[in-house]
Amino acid sequence: MVASFLRAGFAVNRFDMKAAAISKFTSFGPKLRVVVSAADFLKNSAVVILMAQNAAQADNILFGSGNGADALSDHTVVILSSTIPPSFVRILESKLQSLGRGTSLLDAPSRAVLLAMYGWASHKTCTPVQGGYRRGFVYTLRRRLKRWLSQHPWHCTLGLRFEILIQTDAWRAGSWKTGLRFAFYPSMASAAHKLHLNGAAQGWDKEADAGLVRLWELIGISVSSGSANTRPDIIQSAEKSLVRLPAAETLETLPKKYPDDVFSSIQRAVVGGQVPTLVILDDDPTGTQTCHDINVLAVWDTDSLAREFSCNPAGFFILTNSRALPSADARHLIAEICANVKAAAAKADKLFEIVLRGDSTLRGHLPEEPEAVEESLGQFDGWVLAPFFAQGGRLTIDDAHYLKEGDVLVPVSQTPFAQDASFGYKNSNLRQYIVEKCGSRFDQESFLSISLDNIRRGGPMAVAKRLLSAPSSPNLVVIVNAVVDADMHVFVAGLLQAQQHGRRYLFKTGAAFVSSRLAISPIPPLTLEDLGIDKSAASQSGGLVLAGSHVPKTTAQLERLRERRGNQLHVVELPVTQLVSSAGKEAAEVLVSAAAREASETLAAGQDVLVLTSRELVKGTDALSSLGIASKVAQALVALTGGITTRPRYIIAKGGITSSDAATKALGMRRARVLGQAAPGVPLWMCHEETSRHRAVPYVVFPGNVGSDDTLADIVESWAAY
Repeated sequence: MVASFLRAGFAVNRFDMKAAAISKFTSFGPKLRVVVSAADFLKNSAVVILMAQNAAQADNILFGSGNGADALSDHTVVILSSTIPPSFVRILESKLQSLGRGTSLLDAPSRAVLLAMYGWASHKTCTPVQGGYRRGFVYTLRRRLKRWLSQHPWHCTLGLRFEILIQTDAWRAGSWKTGLRFAFYPSMASAAHKLHLNGAAQGWDKEADAGLVRLWELIGISVSSGSANTRPDIIQSAEKSLVRLPAAETLETLPKKYPDDVFSSIQRAVVGGQVPTLVILDDDPTGTQTCHDINVLAVWDTDSLAREFSCNPAGFFILTNSRALPSADARHLIAEICANVKAAAAKADKLFEIVLRGDSTLRGHLPEEPEAVEESLGQFDGWVLAPFFAQGGRLTIDDAHYLKEGDVLVPVSQTPFAQDASFGYKNSNLRQYIVEKCGSRFDQESFLSISLDNIRRGGPMAVAKRLLSAPSSPNLVVIVNAVVDADMHVFVAGLLQAQQHGRRYLFKTGAAFVSSRLAISPIPPLTLEDLGIDKSAASQSGGLVLAGSHVPKTTAQLERLRERRGNQLHVVELPVTQLVSSAGKEAAEVLVSAAAREASETLAAGQDVLVLTSRELVKGTDALSSLGIASKVAQALVALTGGITTRPRYIIAKGGITSSDAATKALGMRRARVLGQAAPGVPLWMCHEETSRHRAVPYVVFPGNVGSDDTLADIVESWAAY
């Protein structure tokens, strides 16, 4: 094809996923430009021909790691010549249209290209078919079906109405490839269909025939080399099949929400004391983002824990801030805390359950923290993995975890969070993610999925039955699918039923599970007026915003804050390179002291102050050294906050590590009350303890990865107007 275009006088860009294939074309002359990236391939092209092997490759080139769509010129024509599902073509069309560049999509399946090449397709032999992309596929399937059924009239024996059977829209219950294989004998067609469904169950339905080949690899046979592969490598390679999905279309295809009110049943169990006290070990302070009227402890000595148990709470948080620690230190800390919790609960004569509340974008110490809990409390009947968090757009569908960005569901492994210097990962499929992180402890038999079908069609009883169907095992991982809070409520109601039969689980979850399990219903965001802040006193000093998080979401929010507040916001910036440079600790201390004085004077004058670290991300040579750099920056922010002598009107701490260190080390908080949220998913605390500096000052724990670009500015602006 390339040679044909060149002979016709066209200038051609050539790109191939394999370097060896590219090298074959280097001698084709000056009009052929061989490129090494998808972006270069697509840049300034009037027509783009994609001959990908499957849907996964096509999506990756345009919208995945290749980032090709960003390089497309206006009014480019994209010709798709691949063996892919009709549904993907429609999704691709929607995504290209959303670019707003007038991009056109021409769907030219490989078989159609062959027909044209050999002269078998002409105006005499082709029939126009209306109705959108791949509608011709439905027409072809019906024609083949009609011919096949006329030769094998088994439908009459079964009492099926032929005229209704052939009107089905590509047999939605079957695989899209059934039509391509329908001319074969029933036994062969059935076997191929079963193979496809087994491949689809592994997440390979968009890989065409390659997905079927992977089935052999599940048992350790490499088709390419004939040698055995290790299971983790196989599982990690399967991640390529996950593509970005149109949010509205995907969510509409899910079963309808379970209709009954299950939240009330959870509430009765919690209020009636029928369930153990829930102790949430939070690896940073943001886990309180769905809760209100609950305490957070920043200490974990046995006496303090025993006093908390004696207050008969439904649950309480312990702020571990373990995400800021190296893995070995985090493991030791969690084991120590769990041992103290066990001793304190025995002293207060209370039963308890442990939740490891972690990041809903899958960053954190795994398997170190769950294994540390097991070391102190013994093994469980399984782990429960539930990272769903609605307010942050973190949705779990078919065991894959997505981040909702606008109108698109993006697999989390394709987001900046997966590139975290300390906690990066490759897999969005939670089965594959667990194996990637935990290695040989788990295999494909280790997982039990609580699907949206279980939750929405069967309700709590189906969930309980599903949980009890799996034998108790410390190597069992229960994966919870959810896209709205009501899904999590149904799971928790079923979980409580299963626990009545003696099941005991260790929970590794996002914030949504915590509020469901504690039966905490949402309340509107709180204002300074809701908190009873005196206006006259409030006007005497400015508000303080601390920002240490470097995720792109935080950077975008800070830019918008500065744009909207202008000269009403005084900015103090700490250059990270100087804080961690070889100039030494004394130079950093001088820098921090000067910044603290500047912030104090500005706050005293009644102006809001933003203290932020410079936005360039400084990484170490490995995960441990990167964590060390982050720790030095956090220490500088703590020192600066501690050096501010003016009592702020409020404090907003942006980022998990920043908010934890500022609360415990700079402000001396030992026990705080979660009042609610300043915005959806943004916790609001207040500390009245005598040990705390600036007692009763509203303290906003603002996660680095939550909210729109305007959320931070909205809070600062509304509180400034009070």
